[in-house]
Amino acid sequence: MQDVDTRVRTLRRPRLLVAAARIAAGQAARRFDQPEDCCAAPGSTAHLLRLLEDEAEHEARRRARDASYSAPGHVTALGAVIATHALRQAAPSLPDSLALVPPHSVGARVTRPGPA
Repeated sequence: MQDVDTRVRTLRRPRLLVAAARIAAGQAARRFDQPEDCCAAPGSTAHLLRLLEDEAEHEARRRARDASYSAPGHVTALGAVIATHALRQAAPSLPDSLALVPPHSVGARVTRPGPA
């Protein structure tokens, strides 16, 4: 099994899809609100794995030429993967147990999750 960062680096997608996703990644990095991932801290391995699973579902529908395939949804999903991977690369030494404050926050810093 590959580690999550290797999986991101070895993704192979059409150039136009990647170009659009890079634009979406800039927007995702600015807002970083993924409500479906409320239980995983942005930038954590769990968060990135969830995003990779979502993107893989879009890719499977694209390859199957499924009528339910949504190009804008795929761009958004791939953009979120790119933005999250960039966030992880910007702070590689942080353990997954730390919750990262979105980078656009004033005085961005690392905070520990509260007791359960």
